[in-house]
Amino acid sequence: MTAVLHNFSIEKFEQLPHFDEAKLELPSLDEKIQILGEVITKHNIPHAGVALLHKHFDLNDNERLVEMSPTDHVSEIKASQEYESALPYLWRYDDNGWYPLEFTAMIDDEFMSRTATVISNTAFLEEFATALISLEVFHK
Repeated sequence: MTAVLHNFSIEKFEQLPHFDEAKLELPSLDEKIQILGEVITKHNIPHAGVALLHKHFDLNDNERLVEMSPTDHVSEIKASQEYESALPYLWRYDDNGWYPLEFTAMIDDEFMSRTATVISNTAFLEEFATALISLEVFHK
């Protein structure tokens, strides 16, 4: 297992299933989500979570999915070419390590602290990756 963090890869994003395909897997994931939650709890990272990785549309090579400023308490996530200051908040694992998928432009001290807690915890990243592989819920 590896705790290597990579830069965004359009290829890794494009490998994601579309939502209509991904949602078909939900009924079979309950027990697996429970196990992944136990890894999160064991490492005391309450702000980490499990997501059904998917895409709603393709991106151009120079775009990223970026969470923009919320309006009416709803975050807008859109394809953007303006992502220089955005930081990743959603990651996927494959045989080579962790790849960011979605970014946020809403960065504050709390976000920075939570992110540092996760990405600096090599033991957590490795155990979570091991669980993803053993449960067969990671994307190759």
